[in-house]
Amino acid sequence: MDFRPTHVEEVETEYSRRLKTNRAGHYLRCRIRIDDIRDATKLGGSSLALLLLIYFRRDVAREETVTLPSGLLAGFGIDRSAKHRGLKGLEQAKLIKVKRAVGHTAVIELCKRGRRTAGRAG
Repeated sequence: MDFRPTHVEEVETEYSRRLKTNRAGHYLRCRIRIDDIRDATKLGGSSLALLLLIYFRRDVAREETVTLPSGLLAGFGIDRSAKHRGLKGLEQAKLIKVKRAVGHTAVIELCKRGRRTAGRAG
């Protein structure tokens, strides 16, 4: 006899309620240069999402260097290869610096970029 449930009901636990509440309250609280957003958008793929997640992780961790855990990226539909391509593009655009070591996750730091003055009347 083959068992086939006719109804599946998710049971909400205290842990799942807290998790939903915590995740719903996450915001970007940092200043991001519009030029950086534009540059990341031009790269295509997951580059913009990765840049925003790097800013988010930096603010949450209160550290200059961060990692991007696969669990966090999975919620945005970003797999390992998309992460690799996106980080490469952001690095080539000089938006981030990445330290890589075999067998370890990439450690990412945002590049310090001065104010752009092109087009300003002096």
